[in-house]
Amino acid sequence: MSLRVHIGTRNQAKIQALEEEIAEQSLNASVISLDVSSGVKDQPRSLDESFSGAINRAKVAFQHDSDFSIGIEDGCYHIDGKMLNISCVCLWDGNGTFLASSSSFQLPPTVQKCIEEDHVELSEALVKTGLSTNTNIGSQGGAIGLITQGQLIRKDYTRQALLNLLSSWKLQNDLSR
Repeated sequence: MSLRVHIGTRNQAKIQALEEEIAEQSLNASVISLDVSSGVKDQPRSLDESFSGAINRAKVAFQHDSDFSIGIEDGCYHIDGKMLNISCVCLWDGNGTFLASSSSFQLPPTVQKCIEEDHVELSEALVKTGLSTNTNIGSQGGAIGLITQGQLIRKDYTRQALLNLLSSWKLQNDLSR
């Protein structure tokens, strides 16, 4: 049986991450992407807001023919006055949510200041501060790719969160065998 999985984004890095992780998890599934609103700010600035965006995206993407849907929301949060970035993910099966996240990383102080003072998204802050000239960085290597000099790119960073999510979901649904 092939599963139908809807994802609430048109971001190619996120879609590719889901397709690759589904294959890695040996799930027979087709992925359908839908352009949906997160229901939160363009640049979430707390864990609660980032997870809310992922939950909203998953619930809105769920269709009558979905087996489950996925929402992915990258956001920022503060610890000790520092701003960190994280990828939050949600699986909605029509009855309940499953949540997970990636590791997180600290943003440069100039980028943090730009996000906080100019109220812009991370990608725009990277351009405004001169760290990148790529206005489409969020759909490609992402901030993590820039900071790690390509050692970890956004697709793989997102896959990290999806690995955590799908592994937990499979375990809780006795599908891990």
